[in-house]
Amino acid sequence: MPPNFLESANKGHSNSEVKRRVGVGLNTVKRWRNRWESAYDDLIAYENTAGSADFQLSEYRQKIIDVLGDAQRSGAPKRIAVAQEQQIIALACDKPEQHGLPHTTWTHELLQQTAIKKQVIDKISARQVGRILKK
Repeated sequence: MPPNFLESANKGHSNSEVKRRVGVGLNTVKRWRNRWESAYDDLIAYENTAGSADFQLSEYRQKIIDVLGDAQRSGAPKRIAVAQEQQIIALACDKPEQHGLPHTTWTHELLQQTAIKKQVIDKISARQVGRILKK
């Protein structure tokens, strides 16, 4: 999160104004503001313990980071690394003949088989190869 988000939001600027000043999408500003507002009472309660033995500045900072940080994403974690995607794209930029194949154009299936054969990746579907190339 850009540091000027809190500064702009605390000055009472609208979501649209914060969006313009910070350079992010309106939905992002709304998400950050909602997270902040939902945790505000807990943060104030912890902040009110400042000066006592229970208050730890590092813990308070971590609480703020946790509130504003991205939530866990749903679904399975990504299995294909960016470097592997880049290697598949690079492979697709070559001609099949350069890899000893008797073809003039790539198909997703042929790219899949070649990427596995060249140990770019252990396992990938032809459909996933197509999604990588479409991106």
